[in-house]
Amino acid sequence: MQAEIAGEGTQLAGKAGLAIRPQDRMSRRSNPEQKRSRARQQALLDAAEEILGEVGADGLKMREVARRANLPIASVYHYFPSAAALIRTLVERMLDQLRAILAQGVVRAEGTSPEEAEHALVAIIDAAGDFMESRPTLPAVWGAMRGAPELRALDLADTEGNAQILAPAIGALLPRAPAEDVEALALVIIEGVWSALQLGCELPPEKRPRVRAMLKEFVAAALAGLMEKYW
Repeated sequence: MQAEIAGEGTQLAGKAGLAIRPQDRMSRRSNPEQKRSRARQQALLDAAEEILGEVGADGLKMREVARRANLPIASVYHYFPSAAALIRTLVERMLDQLRAILAQGVVRAEGTSPEEAEHALVAIIDAAGDFMESRPTLPAVWGAMRGAPELRALDLADTEGNAQILAPAIGALLPRAPAEDVEALALVIIEGVWSALQLGCELPPEKRPRVRAMLKEFVAAALAGLMEKYW
């Protein structure tokens, strides 16, 4: 993929007499405001995700993205200076969708009994798992993220942000737990659940229900045990 970044991105910049810094190649150029522009960007992202699922990050070519989106190559570079920027935006889109699922589950847990709150939090596993399994290209997107240091940093920041969303709900279940323990537990749950669900997406379909069921049982048992200690 590095050849793709250095090749197509630098070549286009050279024609315009401009230099592209490495950090610029990882960021999209603009966040479109108009409906037509948003539709174009969405088409490019959908095409890129499709290609990524087929051939991986190393095979993501900007011209092929343009062809599948039925847009001129200039439109691709208008929004994304490189294949890396496309992948970063795909990763951000996926992480945003998962964060929304998490936030909805936390809201459902607020103001309920401990048993209902525990059930609402465990139900997040099903919601997130359903989302991941509905996206057959997710393993490729996740693999691309884990393979790039810049995107791994983005993943870590997202995990910490998700833990901050989850921590108040965990704290409500464990009122006598120290704040630093609640924060650490939220991190462990987020990273552990997301990683286990990603693994499930790469397993044969017939194995996925059992893996998810065991994950839910494990999280529920862990919370129940901690509630006995800290309630």
